[in-house]
Amino acid sequence: HTFNHIASKWGKLMEVDDYDDTNFHSKSLCILTKVYQNTLESFKIVFRGKVYWMRAKEVPGWTPEFTEEEEEDDVSVEDNHGGIHSDQEINNCNDVSDVDEVPETCFNVSEGQKGNPSEDPFEIYPLLNKDKNIREHKINEEESGLKYPPGFTP
Repeated sequence: HTFNHIASKWGKLMEVDDYDDTNFHSKSLCILTKVYQNTLESFKIVFRGKVYWMRAKEVPGWTPEFTEEEEEDDVSVEDNHGGIHSDQEINNCNDVSDVDEVPETCFNVSEGQKGNPSEDPFEIYPLLNKDKNIREHKINEEESGLKYPPGFTP
């Protein structure tokens, strides 16, 4: 077995993670190591006449995932209102329609959002325009107060 040969460099092969059989280019191996330092190296192997570069990287605490299958013999299901229904009742559709229990969804605009949203909700426009108004006022004062342009006297 190729993975046993690869793992023998560092220790004993314990587990091969085959959760995705379609991906030949990526496998996770669980190896019981015999070295006392972290493993991080790349190496070349030849498999069926093709050359592959492999990367070995130690991942502490890697745990394979195990799934349990439960038998589903006459399992009862509890609905949102505390009632218990058997699989037969659910599959036979003896249950009353849930249409009356679906809450109405309101897409109307709430009271706080009525009106023009681009108006000044934070009343910041007078503050932003304050400097502009002061400049315009000074220009008007200068124009009305000066009879002749600066530097020109008759």
